[in-house]
Amino acid sequence: RHAGRLVLDAPAPADTHHILALAQRTRTSAYDSEYAALAESLDLTFVTADRRLAKRLPEVAVTLADFASG
Repeated sequence: RHAGRLVLDAPAPADTHHILALAQRTRTSAYDSEYAALAESLDLTFVTADRRLAKRLPEVAVTLADFASG
């Protein structure tokens, strides 16, 4: 619920050019990169069950397992 409130109160969505550049640089989809960019802009960790995605976005993403283990 807290993260949801942060998203709703966010001043502006992430920049489209940044999202597409991130997608190209990390070889991830624009969809996944949008969530990563949003987490980055809110200074949050992007938690995902997708190990490949977490590996491609190490500066912002962690796997659910790693997040749960502390």
